[in-house]
This record gives sequence, C-alpha cells and structure tokens, in this order.
Amino acid sequence: MEQAAKSATIKVFRQFPKELFRVNRGWQVLLRPRTGGSSGHDIITRPKDFFDLPDGKPRVEPKALDPETYSGPNGAAMFPNTTHLQYYILGLLRKRNPVIYKIQEGTKLPDELLLVRDTPDGRNWSLQPAQEMTLESLNLKITQFLRDNGAVMNRWQFLKVYPKATDPRSPLHPLPKNWKVKR
Repeated sequence: MEQAAKSATIKVFRQFPKELFRVNRGWQVLLRPRTGGSSGHDIITRPKDFFDLPDGKPRVEPKALDPETYSGPNGAAMFPNTTHLQYYILGLLRKRNPVIYKIQEGTKLPDELLLVRDTPDGRNWSLQPAQEMTLESLNLKITQFLRDNGAVMNRWQFLKVYPKATDPRSPLHPLPKNWKVKR
C-alpha cells in the first residue's frame, strides 16, 4: 500500500515495495542530528537549540507527510542493491566491518515508522518517524524493526549472496572494471 505525498519527488510507504538494505556501523542505529546546512547528518531535529526542551532531548517529526517542510534525505538511509550500494560496500567500507540489514519486499512497517522514497529514480530511501518522538526513541524503534524483520549480514556474506547489483545500473555510479576487494 502506498500513500502518495503531495511532493512529486517523494513517496511515503507503509510497507516495503522492494528489497532494501541498511548499511550500519554496528547493530544499533544511531542517527545523528543534522546541524545548520550540513547534509552529512541523518535527520533534522527540533528545536535546533536543545536547551529549549524541558528534558534536553532532541525531537524528530514526520517531515515526509508535509512536502512544505520536507528536506530529504531525513532518516535512516536505505538503498536497493544498485552499483552505488556495491561501490559503497566494496570501496568505502574496506576498513570497517559494517552490519548490513536486508528487508524483504512486502515487509510491513510498525505504526511509528514510515518508508520514504527520497528521489524519483528510487535510488535513495529512508526510514523516518510517522509521529513526533525523541531522537533516542526513533533510534530504538528503527533498530528494533531492523533486528526483528531484517536478515543480518556482514560485508563478506553480502558479497557472497550479492556479487553484483540486482537493481538496474545507475550511470552516476558505475563500478570500475576489474574491481576486487582484498581480504
């Protein structure tokens, strides 16, 4: 089932319309608050000055439901198995051993979470809050969802099961010829 957002570039889903992957630095998801103009962080929090909150904990909102306030990506990044994901796992993560969660097509989301297709080409997706909550609570809910519903792999297991991209190639991220990973 799909609930189309008003924006032409994003779509909001309550279940996974395709197989997607989350590459994580460990078992637990720890989204980082986006600060200022930085796009290298995971999620926008409210307020920007945490001292305005009675408990001092940053809060997150379901931005994808209102295209006027949406600024993506805004949540736990997820990707189809494209050459971009392959390149990321092969190249950028050589010195790390990431935890890779695979979520099957058709997997339903809990009421507290949304899946958002951030780009019209379907290369960027994110798990986001469906209601206002603390950032800490969102991290726990996403972690629990991935652990309960995902197949967990390390880099070598992923590359054994998925030696090549299964989604159409993206011309923006072709893999170099004869690309190999050193063990």
